[in-house]
Amino acid sequence: MYFKSNNYSYTVIQSKNNYVQKSTFGISFVILNRGTKIFREDLFKSLSNFDFIREIISIEKQSNRNSIQFISESYDKLKFILLSDDLNSGEKVNLAMKESICSFVFVLKSDMYLLNPFWIPNILDEIVKKNVLLVGGEFFDKEEAVIPSVFLPTVDKQQKLKVILINSERDYEKTLVTMDYCGLYSKEKFIQLGGFDRRIENEYFQRLDFGLRAIYFGESVHIYRKLRIQYTALNAPEDLTKDRSFLIFLLKNYVPIFVGNGVKFSFFRFLKLCLRYRINFFKFGKEFKEIKSETVKNSLRFKGDLKSAIELWENNIID
Repeated sequence: MYFKSNNYSYTVIQSKNNYVQKSTFGISFVILNRGTKIFREDLFKSLSNFDFIREIISIEKQSNRNSIQFISESYDKLKFILLSDDLNSGEKVNLAMKESICSFVFVLKSDMYLLNPFWIPNILDEIVKKNVLLVGGEFFDKEEAVIPSVFLPTVDKQQKLKVILINSERDYEKTLVTMDYCGLYSKEKFIQLGGFDRRIENEYFQRLDFGLRAIYFGESVHIYRKLRIQYTALNAPEDLTKDRSFLIFLLKNYVPIFVGNGVKFSFFRFLKLCLRYRINFFKFGKEFKEIKSETVKNSLRFKGDLKSAIELWENNIID
């Protein structure tokens, strides 16, 4: 839905002796560059030694081009994607899905460290058996303190969404989203879900939108505690600014109403939002038409609207 039509400008650089993989079953390992290069080559070397990793994709800026030519020749599995545009993390994941050759894609930020990558094959087995969309890990800060990694959604009587962060207490605990886009994705399910919505530039609301859409369409996201991921730098707090991204998020998730066998775009709810948040309809006319069209097109895929779908999810009636 959201990434098939996106035309990104980028360059691909890889070894002339590029590793030829024989099967799409395996993992494409994607690294979203966030500026740091301290452990970059160590990570490339480590990941190259795992047979279950078929390729390594590092997404970076075009300005890094001169420094990577030699590195790309050193690792046959390694592929660099150099961006001409400034993309947010969700758009980078969308792009990685388009470029990856495997059925499963593991996403990690460059300022993170996998404490036990040998658990990834276990996650791959489980994601296939359980037929889930995404499995994330348990996170630690640079001081090795546990970071709450389970996002629990709830909706009150006023249709107000609240997301609570708690520590994971057991393996395969359900969560709305994972930390910082990280985890092992089923590429097929990701594509069916539509990927991350580039119109929502704020990464927090972009991830929430992705997680809620997964609930609406009956997909699930889980945490695997044995997969331990540590930040090597201070992790920035979530940006909760109620900007344009927030308003687009509201249009997508507060306006549709469940009518028994699908959803419809409620013009009454739309007017309430416009009044409550002083939305100028004419400034959101394009998004309004697009979101209404998407809602109608996918109506029968919805298991519920914001409130009813989360209630079903909380009671394990839908995963």
